[in-house]
Amino acid sequence: MLDRTRESEVTKWRQNEHAECPFPMKPSQTHPFWRAAALCFLSSVALASVTFVCFRLHDLPAAAALLYMVIIVLVSLQGRLIPAIFASFVAVFCLDYFFIVKPVFRIA
Repeated sequence: MLDRTRESEVTKWRQNEHAECPFPMKPSQTHPFWRAAALCFLSSVALASVTFVCFRLHDLPAAAALLYMVIIVLVSLQGRLIPAIFASFVAVFCLDYFFIVKPVFRIA
């Protein structure tokens, strides 16, 4: 429970909307989100470029899968779980849609 002085600061801040917030969000709290978002974006760009090159060269699905795995490993080495999972899902969908003859996932 908040002590009396902190409660009074909060009530003063709520009454005066233009006052500075007594509990500002620290930059370290927002930094992990933007880093994860940037990793998701960069992994998507890397997977799209690998897909484009392998598709234009009529490469085998095994070669594309190996290159996808390299990208996923590089993303996971950054220490974030969500971008690595995102990259693996994007790689699975790209591999299935562009390289597999009878795709499992169909876009209607």
